[in-house]
Amino acid sequence: MINGTVSKIEKENFIVFHVVGENKMLNKLYWISSVDSNLDLPKEYQTLLNKKVNISYFTMEIFDPKINDYKTLNIISIN
Repeated sequence: MINGTVSKIEKENFIVFHVVGENKMLNKLYWISSVDSNLDLPKEYQTLLNKKVNISYFTMEIFDPKINDYKTLNIISIN
């Protein structure tokens, strides 16, 4: 779980929330599947910019062909 403020929202292959946590560290959280939320997230995710959020996530190692190596991503969890 991370508590922080959404500082940026990337819209590339996936939506990526840049969240600055209470410890002032930047975390990138990838939204790649359905998520339980009080919001209609597909319609309202852009309203989260500069808002405080609490997000559950897990880490996953994926192969990135751009760097020809594995990297770890923070994936937003369902609940």
